[in-house]
Amino acid sequence: MKQTLIVAAISAVALVGCSKEEQKTQGNPTESVTSFRDINAPESFDFSGTKTVTFTSNANGAAGVDARALLIVQTVDGVTLLKHNRNSTEHFEMRINIPSDVKELVVLNGLTKKNVKINSLFVDLNSI
Repeated sequence: MKQTLIVAAISAVALVGCSKEEQKTQGNPTESVTSFRDINAPESFDFSGTKTVTFTSNANGAAGVDARALLIVQTVDGVTLLKHNRNSTEHFEMRINIPSDVKELVVLNGLTKKNVKINSLFVDLNSI
Protein backbone atom coordinates (compact mmCIF):
# COMPACT_ATOMS: atom_id res chain seq x y z
CA MET A 1 0.00 0.00 0.00
CA LYS A 2 2.75 2.41 0.99
CA GLN A 3 4.63 1.57 -2.19
CA THR A 4 1.53 2.20 -4.31
CA LEU A 5 1.05 5.63 -2.72
CA ILE A 6 4.67 6.58 -3.41
CA VAL A 7 4.41 5.46 -7.05
CA ALA A 8 1.14 7.40 -7.43
CA ALA A 9 2.67 10.54 -5.88
CA ILE A 10 5.75 10.35 -8.13
CA SER A 11 3.54 9.80 -11.17
CA ALA A 12 1.36 12.80 -10.29
CA VAL A 13 4.42 15.04 -9.82
CA ALA A 14 5.91 13.81 -13.09
CA LEU A 15 2.69 14.47 -15.01
CA VAL A 16 2.30 17.99 -13.58
CA GLY A 17 6.00 18.81 -13.97
CA CYS A 18 6.02 17.76 -17.61
CA SER A 19 2.89 19.63 -18.68
CA LYS A 20 3.46 22.13 -21.47
CA GLU A 21 2.84 25.77 -20.72
CA GLU A 22 1.36 28.00 -23.34
CA GLN A 23 3.97 30.14 -25.03
CA LYS A 24 3.28 33.83 -25.27
CA THR A 25 3.64 34.97 -28.86
CA GLN A 26 3.48 38.37 -30.46
CA GLY A 27 1.39 38.90 -33.52
CA ASN A 28 -0.72 36.25 -35.14
CA PRO A 29 -0.04 32.84 -33.48
CA THR A 30 -1.19 30.96 -36.58
CA GLU A 31 1.29 32.81 -38.81
CA SER A 32 4.44 30.85 -39.59
CA VAL A 33 7.76 31.89 -41.07
CA THR A 34 8.37 29.99 -44.28
CA SER A 35 11.37 31.87 -45.70
CA PHE A 36 14.17 34.21 -44.72
CA ARG A 37 12.21 37.15 -46.16
CA ASP A 38 9.39 36.52 -43.68
CA ILE A 39 11.58 37.46 -40.71
CA ASN A 40 10.54 40.83 -39.31
CA ALA A 41 13.82 42.57 -38.43
CA PRO A 42 14.80 46.27 -38.33
CA GLU A 43 16.47 47.68 -41.46
CA SER A 44 19.69 48.27 -39.49
CA PHE A 45 19.99 44.62 -38.37
CA ASP A 46 23.15 42.95 -39.70
CA PHE A 47 22.70 39.24 -40.42
CA SER A 48 26.41 38.83 -41.25
CA GLY A 49 28.64 36.89 -38.87
CA THR A 50 31.75 38.75 -40.01
CA LYS A 51 32.94 42.26 -40.75
CA THR A 52 35.77 43.47 -42.97
CA VAL A 53 38.50 45.54 -41.32
CA THR A 54 41.02 47.43 -43.46
CA PHE A 55 44.58 47.86 -42.18
CA THR A 56 46.50 50.76 -43.76
CA SER A 57 49.93 52.31 -43.42
CA ASN A 58 51.56 55.21 -45.25
CA ALA A 59 55.02 54.75 -46.77
CA ASN A 60 57.89 55.41 -44.38
CA GLY A 61 60.75 56.76 -46.51
CA ALA A 62 62.99 57.11 -43.45
CA ALA A 63 62.93 53.36 -42.91
CA GLY A 64 65.48 52.75 -45.64
CA VAL A 65 65.38 50.89 -48.93
CA ASP A 66 63.15 47.82 -48.85
CA ALA A 67 62.70 47.83 -45.07
CA ARG A 68 60.58 44.77 -44.24
CA ALA A 69 58.30 44.51 -41.24
CA LEU A 70 56.27 41.49 -40.20
CA LEU A 71 52.65 42.36 -39.52
CA ILE A 72 50.70 39.88 -37.36
CA VAL A 73 47.05 40.37 -36.43
CA GLN A 74 45.63 38.13 -33.70
CA THR A 75 42.53 37.85 -31.58
CA VAL A 76 42.97 38.64 -27.88
CA ASP A 77 43.03 34.89 -27.14
CA GLY A 78 45.93 34.32 -29.57
CA VAL A 79 44.27 33.11 -32.80
CA THR A 80 46.31 34.43 -35.74
CA LEU A 81 44.15 36.08 -38.40
CA LEU A 82 46.89 37.56 -40.58
CA LYS A 83 50.65 37.24 -41.07
CA HIS A 84 52.14 39.48 -43.72
CA ASN A 85 55.74 40.46 -44.46
CA ARG A 86 55.36 44.00 -45.79
CA ASN A 87 57.69 46.63 -47.17
CA SER A 88 57.37 49.62 -44.82
CA THR A 89 58.69 52.02 -47.48
CA GLU A 90 55.52 51.45 -49.55
CA HIS A 91 51.89 52.31 -48.91
CA PHE A 92 50.11 49.31 -47.41
CA GLU A 93 46.43 48.36 -47.39
CA MET A 94 44.96 44.96 -46.54
CA ARG A 95 41.42 43.85 -45.73
CA ILE A 96 40.65 40.93 -43.47
CA ASN A 97 37.36 39.42 -42.33
CA ILE A 98 36.93 39.07 -38.59
CA PRO A 99 34.00 37.76 -36.52
CA SER A 100 31.40 40.50 -35.92
CA ASP A 101 31.63 40.16 -32.15
CA VAL A 102 35.40 40.92 -32.03
CA LYS A 103 35.93 44.31 -30.37
CA GLU A 104 39.71 44.17 -29.89
CA LEU A 105 42.70 42.75 -31.77
CA VAL A 106 46.37 42.34 -30.96
CA VAL A 107 48.58 43.86 -33.66
CA LEU A 108 52.31 43.14 -33.89
CA ASN A 109 53.84 45.58 -36.37
CA GLY A 110 57.55 44.83 -36.58
CA LEU A 111 58.78 44.99 -32.98
CA THR A 112 55.75 46.94 -31.75
CA LYS A 113 52.87 45.09 -30.09
CA LYS A 114 49.59 46.79 -29.23
CA ASN A 115 46.02 45.89 -28.39
CA VAL A 116 43.77 47.78 -30.80
CA LYS A 117 40.09 48.52 -30.10
CA ILE A 118 38.00 47.91 -33.22
CA ASN A 119 35.79 51.02 -33.10
CA SER A 120 35.65 51.42 -36.86
CA LEU A 121 36.36 49.30 -39.94
CA PHE A 122 39.77 50.96 -40.48
CA VAL A 123 43.00 50.51 -38.52
CA ASP A 124 45.88 52.92 -39.20
CA LEU A 125 49.15 51.09 -38.53
CA ASN A 126 51.02 54.41 -38.36
CA SER A 127 49.28 55.10 -35.04
CA ILE A 128 50.66 51.89 -33.52
